[in-house]
Amino acid sequence: MLNRIKSKRLTMAELLSIAATIYKKNIKTILFVSFFIIIPLFCINEWLTSKAVINLEYLYNDVIDMDMTAEINAMTSASLYRMVSSIAQMVLQPLANIAIIWGAVNVIKKQTNSAKDNFLYSFSKAPAAVWTTFLQVLFLFVIIFSFLLMMVSAITDPSILSKILLLFTILICVGIVFYFTTIWIFADCVVAIQNMSGLKALIASKRAVQYRFLGIFLYMILFGAFSNGISILGTIALNYVYDNATIPYSIYFFSSMIWSFAYNVVVNGFYIVFLVVLFLNTIWENHQKNSIHYAEVKTNDIPQIQQLPKPKEIKETEKENLENSLIQEQKNDVNLDKNIELEHQNQKDEQSK
Repeated sequence: MLNRIKSKRLTMAELLSIAATIYKKNIKTILFVSFFIIIPLFCINEWLTSKAVINLEYLYNDVIDMDMTAEINAMTSASLYRMVSSIAQMVLQPLANIAIIWGAVNVIKKQTNSAKDNFLYSFSKAPAAVWTTFLQVLFLFVIIFSFLLMMVSAITDPSILSKILLLFTILICVGIVFYFTTIWIFADCVVAIQNMSGLKALIASKRAVQYRFLGIFLYMILFGAFSNGISILGTIALNYVYDNATIPYSIYFFSSMIWSFAYNVVVNGFYIVFLVVLFLNTIWENHQKNSIHYAEVKTNDIPQIQQLPKPKEIKETEKENLENSLIQEQKNDVNLDKNIELEHQNQKDEQSK
């Protein structure tokens, strides 16, 4: 399986076929992670969301005469609950992704790691995964907030030119968000496999995407439309049953929890495995391209540099800089075998202790 991933640039059908095989063998880890992370995360989010809704209902329905201070306190409380819900999502979701990614890598490498081992491995990568996710969210928030300020100023101006600028601003904002979402799509894979975090992980993800940006962007759009469509349909169905049938809220809550669990196992779990296959295929393709480029430069460009009419010390410096930059690029691509073997050795040492 590993040789097949490394052999060539895989087509969509080949990527799906390999991902389906790995998904079947990694299903225990996906179920384990979904039970111990996704279900608790769902319960936390539902509880926090209900608290926010209660505050807003109290603000708009139960109180007729409310002073400004009470209104601000109610809205602040609701916003605080939503913020805590987002933080819980930002902390726990990367752990689930890392565990599934590491399980997929073990399947590819034919390692016999249990679902529990993969789950515990995600906790060893928790600081790196959370920090990397936080940087993504922070950067995108700054971009969106800046464009929102521009849109507010455009909305207040009734002129036609202002409306055109508003539309143009929205398109630019959406384009920027899609661009960074695409180049950072492999951030969790980099954290789990290449032992990087923060800005280094984001840069490594961008470097992996650079030769296949359009294809990866299309994959992201297709899977995003498919997964969001399923999620929306499931939510609509549950809300319709709850609104039109006389069932207690506890049954609705339990049904929503089961739906969240099933969605994460089937849709999100398969998508993460697909990303692992795509990531490995991409970085090995990049590694081969960089190796070919390095060989061509070493045999062609460096002799040309040597023949230039420059002082000897300048020629040697440029030659060394060129070689070092290309060698560094090769080192940055991937050394997956050593990284995985080192992680497995560390796990064995911890178990022996």
